[in-house]
Amino acid sequence: MPQYKPQEIPITVIDAETGGFNAKTQGSISVCAQNGNTRKSWIILPNPKLVYEDQALKINGFRLTSAPEGPRWEKDGKIPENQLTEEEAIKEIKDFLEAQSPSYLGGSNVAFDIRFLREMAVRVDKEKGTSYEEALSKGVFRR
Repeated sequence: MPQYKPQEIPITVIDAETGGFNAKTQGSISVCAQNGNTRKSWIILPNPKLVYEDQALKINGFRLTSAPEGPRWEKDGKIPENQLTEEEAIKEIKDFLEAQSPSYLGGSNVAFDIRFLREMAVRVDKEKGTSYEEALSKGVFRR
């Protein structure tokens, strides 16, 4: 890996909209990440094992709705397309953040957002036998 001076390393900004403050019992609804002109966002399907507080939904503007495919998020009267399972989302988020390496992680409350991403990875790992949390902790979140 090339050597960089701190001022030469770009910043990847992340932001998560969540169903509350407890990353273990409440889920992420959406995650957005941007590094320069490269921006990606993900909407995560509602997880029936998690809680989404009404007050949190009022703040972030999402609403849980029914669709023929099952529960979905609605925002501004529309159901965003391409809502992903937690497994699909954490894989894409990990891949995106790794592709931005090296970079600093930044955001309004990045520790809060990372806590939710890490817990999502832990849930997926436990259910699917994957190692996303380890990959995130040793790579992306270690920076």
